[in-house]
Amino acid sequence: MKKQSPLKRIFAIRGMGGALTAFAGLIIIYIAFGIINPAVFSGQNVMNLLRSMSKYLIIGIGQSYVLITGNIDLSIGSVVGMSAMIAATLMTMGVNPVVAILITFVCCMIIGVLNGILVGKWKLPPFIATLGTMFVARGVAYMVNGNRNTDAIAPGVGKDAGETFQNVFYYGKTLGVYNTFCASPVAAVPALLLLPHPVSIAVVMHNAQATDNTFFIL
Repeated sequence: MKKQSPLKRIFAIRGMGGALTAFAGLIIIYIAFGIINPAVFSGQNVMNLLRSMSKYLIIGIGQSYVLITGNIDLSIGSVVGMSAMIAATLMTMGVNPVVAILITFVCCMIIGVLNGILVGKWKLPPFIATLGTMFVARGVAYMVNGNRNTDAIAPGVGKDAGETFQNVFYYGKTLGVYNTFCASPVAAVPALLLLPHPVSIAVVMHNAQATDNTFFIL
């Protein structure tokens, strides 16, 4: 039997052709805009892009496991909105940002556990289950602050701590790299989540039980 070349084996993986096509299109668009405006290629612009995309990459890490196993989670966008509204509203009430984030994390985990129970234990189709929790999360986001925008962060501890958190985590740099993407002692979460992602997926897929819905990365 003739052995396939590594390139053919890569393209033989289900979905790889579409992924590579999308990636090539992204590169072409980036180069085109760079030709129009050379500032696109500047290091500052690259760092700004990475900083702004970090939140979507972190969300994509969890979503990728769901999609690879043949499922779907429609609630993710509403959960993000709910988390932002809960955390912001708590900080406007003077709650310390760390406490606000922990409370928000617990609320988001509740939605995740509910999704798991509906799909795993009660055998509801993921599309239906997460569609329902999507509306629940969106409703909570509306209810938290009376369907209005949040006020300014409360003065005192809440405002001072909130500004410190933002300055260190979002605007701060370590070794010239924004803390959103570097493993600084204060803001290491995004980098620590992103770096082991390919390895963790390989381990999970290697040890996962073979089912009709499982997509193995070979």
